[in-house]
Amino acid sequence: DVIKNAFENMFLDFADLRKTTDYKNFIKSATNTCVKELGGENIIIHCLKGEKSLFGTNSKIKLFEDLDAPGGFIANSPDKSVKIDLTLEVMFESKREEIRKELYSSFFFEKKKSKS
Repeated sequence: DVIKNAFENMFLDFADLRKTTDYKNFIKSATNTCVKELGGENIIIHCLKGEKSLFGTNSKIKLFEDLDAPGGFIANSPDKSVKIDLTLEVMFESKREEIRKELYSSFFFEKKKSKS
């Protein structure tokens, strides 16, 4: 239950995460990577309403503020044949097992060590 509650709280913390400099830097860096990987011109990006400014004035992308996610973005090639999903949900899910192990270790093993 402790691990389950920690995961649920992480999803609630995504709103706060989006206010950080690290998040803004992630958006900028990931956008540049997507532009390179998807061919460099007319990349279609779906982001959250109000986050358009995080992407700067990159003439190689077309921005749509229509994403329904807790954060991050989705990039598509111009012909929509390739999709890169960098939403916080998807990135979290891809790391879920690693995070679960770290939480388990910090909740249970570190407490045992401090009692000794």
